[in-house]
Amino acid sequence: MDHRGVRRTRVPRLRPSGRRVRYGVDQASNPKYQPRYLQVNALRILRTVPSDTVVRLAKPLSVSKESASRRATIAALEIVDGTGRLDVLRDLTKDSDVDVAENALRTLNEALRSTLPAITAETVWDVRLAKAGVHVLNVLDDHTVVLAIGYGIVDKTRVVGFDLSSHKIIWTYPTTEAVRGNAVRIGDRLYFVDDDRVVHCISVRGKPVWAKPLTSNPNPATSGPSIVAASGRLLVPDEKSLYVVTPDGQIQTYTMGEYVSRNVVQGRRRVFSAISNGPLLVFDDPTHPPTRVSTGLKIAHLSAFGELVCVVSFGPTYQLQCLEQETLRELWRADLTNEMGAYNGLEQDGENVYVLAQGRALAFNVATGKRLWATDEFTSFAFFKIFGRTALTRNGDFDLEWRDVSSGEAIAVGGKRDSSFASNVVKAGENVLVEISDGSHRGDGLRLLKMPEALKQRLSVR
Repeated sequence: MDHRGVRRTRVPRLRPSGRRVRYGVDQASNPKYQPRYLQVNALRILRTVPSDTVVRLAKPLSVSKESASRRATIAALEIVDGTGRLDVLRDLTKDSDVDVAENALRTLNEALRSTLPAITAETVWDVRLAKAGVHVLNVLDDHTVVLAIGYGIVDKTRVVGFDLSSHKIIWTYPTTEAVRGNAVRIGDRLYFVDDDRVVHCISVRGKPVWAKPLTSNPNPATSGPSIVAASGRLLVPDEKSLYVVTPDGQIQTYTMGEYVSRNVVQGRRRVFSAISNGPLLVFDDPTHPPTRVSTGLKIAHLSAFGELVCVVSFGPTYQLQCLEQETLRELWRADLTNEMGAYNGLEQDGENVYVLAQGRALAFNVATGKRLWATDEFTSFAFFKIFGRTALTRNGDFDLEWRDVSSGEAIAVGGKRDSSFASNVVKAGENVLVEISDGSHRGDGLRLLKMPEALKQRLSVR
């Protein structure tokens, strides 16, 4: 395009300083500026401007009252280099406009990844255990984990004890159906539920103790539920019932008449669940039915830690709410952006609560309700695990990525994605155990990662 074309599209011929550069940053580099060629022309010209000049002129625009100007600032900073832009981007990651905040954090992390020191976890071993289906049910100690193997399609289903030192199976307990939830430990016994809604009790050495069905009419189209230990009982949510199981196998069924959430969380004194798309369910004593408590939201998922319980609602208006566990008094609630696939989970620690969606996460301070950061960088349905001051997840480029939980900033990345991918992670002692899923001939398995000292300090409990 010649100079007359530039004038005709109202994008000035910019010089490395002054009002014209400010115009280019403020208007034409707006990612939503139309027509599209105005943005293209402006960004082309900005690439000829020294980076420090673009950063200097972008700073006042980053605090503009107009969200379009703040978005424009990010677009301009994305095409320059140098460390001067990082602080401007950090400020924008806390922007009140979620779109601005997400783009700022994405741009910031792209810059950080190119300069991160080589903090990589050493692969101690990598083993494949089934053609399809390997899942960690429980970490017994630093040396032994309990695994569910096989989905019953191409591999026989079984629960096994696995030694992390020898990376060998040390005992096997056959099951007729797959186990996809978790196992809880009470004393020297383990409890878990299979897809056929049979509760199994075995010893920590794999010896059968008892197995009893929760219902005579399980839904074959859904996977088995999770199980939670609380007040000397086992709680299992499934379909329209909540089951309370004693350690010796007595089953009490609480029929709720409506579908219940698959979340059951242990609070300081109480146990919490919810009617799916309905009120909170509160157990003061598992030997009695739960109490329904309306929080003003139709609950999708919940979490609990310390003195607080938090819930996220179903749409179309999405909200996050945190309440005191004892009084159920609302401390705060926050509006969330519309999410096509809804919000599919909550994670909570002593300081923050993290709202998860397909590829998206938002972090809030639990005491104040202030949003700390937001991102849409993750692979859809990726796990999000909190280990101390670090969150471990995966994105579209890297198999694993460690982030600071308070800022959302990338602090270390794993290797590039290949045919296999990390489907889940758990902490085993000072190491991280990765569930590996693979569509190729190698099959599913486990990978043990030894954490470098720089990450071990962050993995310690806050």
